[in-house]
This record gives sequence, structure tokens and C-alpha cells, in this order.
Amino acid sequence: MEDIYPCIVAQVDDTYTLRQLALVNKDINQFAITRLYNTVRLSTTKQVLRFCLQAPGWVTSKVRHLELRISMEGLGSMYLPIDMLIGNLRMLNTVATLDIVMENDEPFDGTHSKNTLMLNYMFQFLLGYLFDPTFAGPMHLRARYTVLGRSSQCPFEFLEHIMYKLKHWTAVQTLDLPVIGPFRSTAAPASSRWNVNAANSIKTISLSRSFFRICDRHRMGEWLEEIAKSRTKIGNLDTSEDKSNDDYRKIRLEIRGPVDDSTKECFDNFRRAKDPNGVYDFVIVSEGRETEHVEIWRKRILNGRE
Repeated sequence: MEDIYPCIVAQVDDTYTLRQLALVNKDINQFAITRLYNTVRLSTTKQVLRFCLQAPGWVTSKVRHLELRISMEGLGSMYLPIDMLIGNLRMLNTVATLDIVMENDEPFDGTHSKNTLMLNYMFQFLLGYLFDPTFAGPMHLRARYTVLGRSSQCPFEFLEHIMYKLKHWTAVQTLDLPVIGPFRSTAAPASSRWNVNAANSIKTISLSRSFFRICDRHRMGEWLEEIAKSRTKIGNLDTSEDKSNDDYRKIRLEIRGPVDDSTKECFDNFRRAKDPNGVYDFVIVSEGRETEHVEIWRKRILNGRE
């Protein structure tokens, strides 16, 4: 009889039925619970806090896919003495895909807003306290900043916190970044916060086409250049050997199009200046990936489709 339980649970698509199945008996409960918490969606700051403080302890080993869709309007509810509660927080350690969308009703203007302190606090919470300190990171990470539903240039605090996590998240293979704008493009060069060695597991980086117009004066451009040098130096890429060698590893660099002649010229300049050894494989993809639905994105990357 127990052999049929996984088959029954596999046919269920709605949360309500899964919850009901979890109450039938302890045998079917384990299958229903695993499916129920396989994907967790948190859409408000209050939901995030409630999950971290009230979710059962065993949830931390069940969540495989985490979706965070947070409105900037709810920043006020994030301010709690989290450091005092750290021992009671539920920290995740089995997440395979992480999708973060920050929503706002007005564009980022490139200045420090009055909510800068709160922004930093929120990003630290979402990218820090939600995850166990020993967590090696999700295999696939996507981040977006949207204005009225459209993908837009992200605040530099958002990008800084994502890149800082790569110091510790050494398991990331897909890094799908938000639109990067020119603001503060001449800030301090890539520092220890933007760790290069931790990026050795990355196989795909996705960037908006607009980035390449400023890549020669942006910290991200320096980081990409350092990765290319590091891969060549440590032998992950050895152009003197047969390209079929397992050690011959490139990084797929996706550019979310469309791309015109002037942008192609920027690609060529990037190759000459920052990637002379050809570490990056440039691939133009649809601009539709800026707002690709999370389930389509997740299914595509998990199935290995490019």
C-alpha cells in the first residue's frame, strides 16, 4: 500500500489537497510534506519574517526552490532586532534555485535614497539571515528589480549584496543578474567583497545588453575580467590542449537582447580588453528573459535548456 503513496502525491498540483494528504497518516505525510514545501513563495516582508520565525524546524531541509517577490513599499515591516532572534530563525540549507524580485513603483535615480539604510538592512536579511551560514549557495540564482512590472536598473545596494554572497556561495552555477546601470560606475574597484575565486563553479552569467556600454568603467566589468584571468591562470582553461579536454571550461555569457551594431562593437571591445583568452562564450538571448516567468525560468535551467 505504501508504494502507491508517492504516485498519489505526484498527481496533486494544489496546496490545499497536499495539506489534506499530509493529515491522512504518517506514511503519506512524509511525501506530501516534501512536495508541499518543495517550492516556497514569499511575497511580502511580513511573510518572510513569519516564515523565518514560525516555520517548523524540519522545513529547512525540504525547500528546494525559493521565490522572493518583495515590494519596496513594505520596508518598514522589516525592521526588527534580528540579531537578538538569530537563535530562533529558520535558516535554509537545501535551496537549489533562488529567484529574487524587488518591486518598486518608481525608477532608481542613482542616488542614495532616504531608505538606503533600510535597503541595506533588507538585502542583508533576505540574502543573509534566510540561509544557514554553512550553505554553499543555490545552484541557480536570478535577481530582478522591477518598476511597475518592467525590469529596470537596480539599486547598487542590491547588486553589492548579491556579489558579496558569492564569497560564500561557491556552488552557484547560473548567475542571472538584474539590469546594471551607469550610476556609481566609477566607484572603488572590485574589492574582496567581490570574490573571484568563489566564482569557479559558475557556468552561465546572464546580463542585460545595456551593461556592455559601461563595462569599461564599471566594477562588474573588472570582476568579469578578473574571473577570465583566474580561469586561465589556474588551468580551468588551457588553450594549448584539445578543446575536448574536461579541463577546458568556458563560461556562457548571455546577453539579453536585442542587439544593434553599436552594442556589438561594445562586445568586441570587451573581448579585446577583458577577455583576450576567450573564456567567455557570447550568446544573444531573447529580451523576453528580462521578465521570464519564474516557473518557465526554473524549468528551463533545471532541464539544461539554453
